[in-house]
Amino acid sequence: MCCCCCPDPRRWICFRPTVLKICVVVATFAFLVNLIVSFFGILKWIDEQEDLEKNYPMLFKDDSHYHNTESIINNMAKPNPFMNPYYSRLDSLLHPDEELSVYGPIGDIEERHVRVAVLCGQHAREVITSEICHNLIRLIQLSRAHPLLTDRIAALRGEGVGFWVVPVINRWGREQIESDPRRACLRKNKNHVDLNRNFPCPDMVREGSSSDPPASTTYPGEFDLSEPESKALDKFLSKVKPDILINVHSGINRVLLPYDCCSMAVHPNYRKMVEVAQLAKRRVAQDLKDKKHDYAHPSEWFTGSSSQLLYESHGTLMDYASHFHGVPFTYTVEVFQNTTGIPDDLPELEMTPEQCMTLFNPEAGRAYEEVNLAWLDFIVSLVESTLDRFDLVVES
Repeated sequence: MCCCCCPDPRRWICFRPTVLKICVVVATFAFLVNLIVSFFGILKWIDEQEDLEKNYPMLFKDDSHYHNTESIINNMAKPNPFMNPYYSRLDSLLHPDEELSVYGPIGDIEERHVRVAVLCGQHAREVITSEICHNLIRLIQLSRAHPLLTDRIAALRGEGVGFWVVPVINRWGREQIESDPRRACLRKNKNHVDLNRNFPCPDMVREGSSSDPPASTTYPGEFDLSEPESKALDKFLSKVKPDILINVHSGINRVLLPYDCCSMAVHPNYRKMVEVAQLAKRRVAQDLKDKKHDYAHPSEWFTGSSSQLLYESHGTLMDYASHFHGVPFTYTVEVFQNTTGIPDDLPELEMTPEQCMTLFNPEAGRAYEEVNLAWLDFIVSLVESTLDRFDLVVES
């Protein structure tokens, strides 16, 4: 038994029985508290998992996370006997050197009576957009299923609808962010050009945009269609000739219509586009009614001309597809915004990488699931509503 008369060098290990008992009691109490906290933590995790499976059954089970660019572009191209054999990457549509990978129906494009183009990843920092295209491809390929979407996509296919999906437009930019998270605010391509300002503008006036210096986040390039990605998209539009085009972005919650460049111009199909967009939003709201949703609120997805709801911008893909390629139904959907901890007056160029990632992209897990499901539902509903209401032609 230890006592206070122990030699000095060993005094630090001397304890009276009472002190030793106190130490044991404290340690036991701390252990029990930690055990209780861990137990309730496990219960909370189980509850969250049950909530996730209840609200989002089967969609991205065990996969509600972000994917790297390589897996998005290439992994889905690998043959799989359990997948839809008539939908794959179309290496023959665009040469690999043309910067874009396209997924779509195998066979003659003209066999599809209605052609839908869904384009993602034009701005590097908006990484959630490529996830939406990625998951749309997986649903069409039947490598993932969901009771809310799978049968409806199959029904559209039976009606002659084809989906051509470009999951990553700005591949270089997305890979830069993956390799160096400090570049999470990157918007432009490797030539420092904003790819959504690099197209000819319907009013043929580049004033206010061509003067933007290369350091600007919206630098349009030296001339229209100067970038390989833009040229490839131009070729894509010429080959596919889509009836409906949806360009997916993030940074706010909106459903935007032509024109970006001209606040006074009205697209011939403007009324029709507003009508089907409102119908699609109502369908999503109905589908979300009995589900817990914190990150998707269709009533807040304001719909209208981009130049009136946001600001005028020249040289956008939506305007170019609508005006020059005659796509009758064109949309830019902005799928996510989180301004938590970001001052309203903070200039974009002064944002930290963490602020950019927070603003443009939901966290992995339930937020990722909810945003994906809501906007995939909207895309499918938009196509359904358009087919139900209108012939896919531009009014004269």
